[in-house]
Amino acid sequence: MQETLDACHVANVKQMERATKTIFRTHSLASRHDYRQGWQILDADMTGLPCGSQAAKAGKGYFSQHGIRHGRQLPSRHRRTV
Repeated sequence: MQETLDACHVANVKQMERATKTIFRTHSLASRHDYRQGWQILDADMTGLPCGSQAAKAGKGYFSQHGIRHGRQLPSRHRRTV
């Protein structure tokens, strides 16, 4: 899966972003929140991505429950909001 995403061109990524936004707006209750009624509380998953030392893009890091081990560090361009 990661190799497929890495091989995508900018146009492919933009197509996936448009599709994700369309799906989110069509099916998500979060997109219909009425801000006049109050704030919208969102939850972010900050869980680490542990993996084996031979995995693609693996690097050593600290994981709170596992100590020092290998995991994936996603570049900021992969952390996008919809």
